[in-house]
Amino acid sequence: MLLSNHMGMLTQEDLKQIGGLLTENNKVLKAEIRAEIVPEIVAQVGEMLEQNILPQFDMMNDRFDRMETRLDGVETRLDGVENRLGRVETRLDRVETRLDRVDGKVNALTNVLLQKTIITDADKRAVLS
Repeated sequence: MLLSNHMGMLTQEDLKQIGGLLTENNKVLKAEIRAEIVPEIVAQVGEMLEQNILPQFDMMNDRFDRMETRLDGVETRLDGVENRLGRVETRLDRVETRLDRVDGKVNALTNVLLQKTIITDADKRAVLS
């Protein structure tokens, strides 16, 4: 018997018995939670992941794939532009070299014409400006 005969007072033994019952009930409740509630929670979380989160990841993966494809195209075009720019720079260097030679020839020609008094100093400055 749980309750002692002392006018409603619980004894130390009564408290131990109550504690034992609570401990046993707690163990049963934990086992029920593990057996019934935890699998249900896991199933619901899994369902939520499949329905809500995984499709978002699939969409993001598709977007990244499309972006990667576009970036590959941009990189290819950029390589082509860089190659063409390199050729333009080479041609520009050759043009500058030729212009330097033409400038030297024009300068020499104006000096000869000036020495032979075919042109005036003002004419030379006008030609070289």
